[in-house]
Amino acid sequence: MKNTTLLFFSFFCFFIFFSCGDENLKSYPDLEFDNHKGLLPSEYIQSKIDKNTGNKIIITTSMQYDNLNRLIRVKSSISDSITDTQIITYNESNGKVYTVTTESTNGTYLYTYEYTNPGIILEHRSFKTNAPSGYNEIEPYTRTLTVSGNKLIKIDDPKESKISLCKYDQNGNLIQLDTNQYNYDILKGIMSNVKTPNWLFAAFEGNFPFTYNLVNNIIVDYKGITYKYEYDKKLHPEYPIKIIMNNREEIFIKYTVAK
Repeated sequence: MKNTTLLFFSFFCFFIFFSCGDENLKSYPDLEFDNHKGLLPSEYIQSKIDKNTGNKIIITTSMQYDNLNRLIRVKSSISDSITDTQIITYNESNGKVYTVTTESTNGTYLYTYEYTNPGIILEHRSFKTNAPSGYNEIEPYTRTLTVSGNKLIKIDDPKESKISLCKYDQNGNLIQLDTNQYNYDILKGIMSNVKTPNWLFAAFEGNFPFTYNLVNNIIVDYKGITYKYEYDKKLHPEYPIKIIMNNREEIFIKYTVAK
């Protein structure tokens, strides 16, 4: 999994290793949603002070969905400069994921998914363009994913010579991946209306933003990071507008109405 970790390092930095600026962003100035309709997160917005320049920068991660509420694009930018893009393409003949393309400063990765025996998905990994100098983990290789319905059960990774197992609670939250453990609240998850298969997000080990929040909301992850959620009851009583990590780091959330 070292290549995945490197690929998404900058992406995760936006969410895990930041400190807030002096000014808080207003996530919704004059917008209210129908409380009977489900929501999909469309943007995560953060304001911070660049430690090198002292300038205020805005970090934005935008998310787009298709007409079936499936995630199709995640784009991260710092003050309008795009840094990472993840694209999911679906096979419309059977509605299943078959390619994921991730573009970053490290180049472009391509993941393709081949459905073989029932409950078995082969994840073919390759490096598409702009291979970094000296980067020795770009040779194509295949992981075997064992799934049950929508959930990932096991990952067989030949590069790591490792088999990882997944466990879920009674609500369907992923509570353990290999030795990594997670705790959740009992409230509606931010991503609960996203129809992208849960196994895909689990296979990417949460590297799409907050995709552990598919049923309920994560409150402690395997790194010991704590998450708290603030709500605007006038906007919608079930969807938080702000995430506070470790009691100091804030992310503001914007939504769109699920189809």
